[in-house]
Amino acid sequence: MKKLLSALFLISMVSTLCAQNTTVYYRKTESVDQNGQRSQGSGGMYITFTDNGFYESDANGYKKSTPMNTFMQYQGKDNGIYVFFEYYQLSADWYNFATGQMMEGIKRLIAQWYFSEDYEKLNVKDVFITNSTAVYRKANSPSEGLAPPSGLY
Repeated sequence: MKKLLSALFLISMVSTLCAQNTTVYYRKTESVDQNGQRSQGSGGMYITFTDNGFYESDANGYKKSTPMNTFMQYQGKDNGIYVFFEYYQLSADWYNFATGQMMEGIKRLIAQWYFSEDYEKLNVKDVFITNSTAVYRKANSPSEGLAPPSGLY
């Protein structure tokens, strides 16, 4: 019995250590408009993956502050592609005292996020404003490999 408890404790410790958040940089390679016309992309973004999904972040994994109250919702896997929907929360969830139930607030779909099975590729389709798709590839962080200056001003 002691061996079983020790093994369960060891397994739970290992899984806790492995459940750390991972921050990845994605470089924007191109944009594709609603007519299929492509244009060169620039810039990129950090994404931090958690056990519950992911969020846009800075290089250190801190959530990026945005003017909109958005959240990602996992939709499933289709043809080897992981699908997430990004919603804008228009109104908060609220409690209906008459029925004694929590009621879901109003939300609006603003983007669809598609990750390849190996998470090397990412497409973000804006369905709210432009109906265009931003194409990203996993890349080294732009801050990696930068040497410090030889002196300060």
